[in-house]
Amino acid sequence: MQNTTEYNLHHYPATTGLGPLDHATVKSSQGIPAQVQIIQVSDQESDIYEYFVHPWPEHIELLVRVHHCREVATKQREVRATLTASPVRSKIVVEVRAAKERPARMVTCQVYYKPVKLRPPRPRPGLSLDLKPVNLYAILIREMNPLKGVEVLEWLLLTTLAVSHFLLTTTASVSVV
Repeated sequence: MQNTTEYNLHHYPATTGLGPLDHATVKSSQGIPAQVQIIQVSDQESDIYEYFVHPWPEHIELLVRVHHCREVATKQREVRATLTASPVRSKIVVEVRAAKERPARMVTCQVYYKPVKLRPPRPRPGLSLDLKPVNLYAILIREMNPLKGVEVLEWLLLTTLAVSHFLLTTTASVSVV
């Protein structure tokens, strides 16, 4: 049986790069038993190569919403193209709430995921010259039948967690604010 003990980790505002948020995650995880897995969920501000190759403690995993166009190292193409060339793994229904210039609607999305090896960024001042590709898992959740004139619902995520199945089923619902 899985241990569902809850720990009070603090929420810190997002930062750019490896800054207070990341150090706060490590600090707030101290005292939590080593067998408890922590998942650091980050938005686009953390979508940098250095974030993924940073030496995190073993019990901390990363899940980041992607902002930059990332290329896979093996086929010289972008992560989205790599994912959409693979089989659809699941479908989910997402409830989208109304917002400025966005109508409320129920959206059916396709889910793709697979392991990827990301190419390191091009050399630039301050970066090591011997950067290596990084192994991650990529997840793409994309609206199947978008409405004309409405932005397509799409999330591209990168994670250090091994993804072997998608837990949400077609009857699941997620609200988008």
